[in-house]
Amino acid sequence: MAPGITAVIPAFNRERTLARAIRSVLAQSEPVDAVLVVDDGSTDSTAAVAEEFGPPVLVVKQSNGGASAARNTGVARADTEWIAFLDSDDYWEAGHVAALRAAISATGGAAEFYFADMQWPVETGTTSLFGLCAFAAAAPHQLVDDATDWVMLRRQPMMLQASAIRRSSYLALGGLRDELRSRHDTHLFLRLGIGRPACALPACGTVMTADDTVGRVTAVLGDQKRSYWVETVVMYQDVLAQHSELPRHHRAELASRLAAARLRLAKFALRGGNLAGGGYHLVRAAVASPRRWMAAVRRRLGGG
Repeated sequence: MAPGITAVIPAFNRERTLARAIRSVLAQSEPVDAVLVVDDGSTDSTAAVAEEFGPPVLVVKQSNGGASAARNTGVARADTEWIAFLDSDDYWEAGHVAALRAAISATGGAAEFYFADMQWPVETGTTSLFGLCAFAAAAPHQLVDDATDWVMLRRQPMMLQASAIRRSSYLALGGLRDELRSRHDTHLFLRLGIGRPACALPACGTVMTADDTVGRVTAVLGDQKRSYWVETVVMYQDVLAQHSELPRHHRAELASRLAAARLRLAKFALRGGNLAGGGYHLVRAAVASPRRWMAAVRRRLGGG
């Protein structure tokens, strides 16, 4: 039997773009088994837009809890083995589900997750996510027994809206952490990929748009915001705590990234006149990665 796939689309105040996303799911060359739209407390007509499609689109409404909570609700309501996510302001290429199903079937569902490339908005000056990450996958798909090196790349080549994830594995990890509003996907792929199999598909399966730059999480909670670095600290602390089996060089890299996040928080604190907070984060950065801390001090002092 073909592997069952449920499409999960979280949506918050996306009345302008949601219909396009749903239509791209319904227009797949191989249909998904179900479409779950989770209306995350929208105050516009988002739910009504989704409800106009009727079956097989099911609309689930909840109080606003963020994208992570909405996706978790969708996964909990699904009853297929695989979940394919899509953002409400993006859309799938017509062969995306067929390509995912073919890879899952060909590999016997060996991977924890399958991910395709994504077409990037032209405004960003690049063509695809894989191109941005300098990542390549062999055709028609590439399975690895241990995806640690992939998920540890400085820029991960996988994003939720171009992936199919094993539902049981997602649930076993507790799903996405609600408090991670901008780093939730990076955190999930680290947890799913470290020491576990994953499969990459070289073709673009999803088109990311710039149609809602005001509401997109990466714009609202980008790396210029203090909250982004708070979440980064939480993420790397958790991954280091949960994966003691990581090779030394990978643990050192995560510790260095953790220290870098602490240093950014120290800057935020000191610029705001919070000397105690700045000092705290500087100390925690030194504890996390003395090498990274010393490099930052040398740059500050003009020593290279």
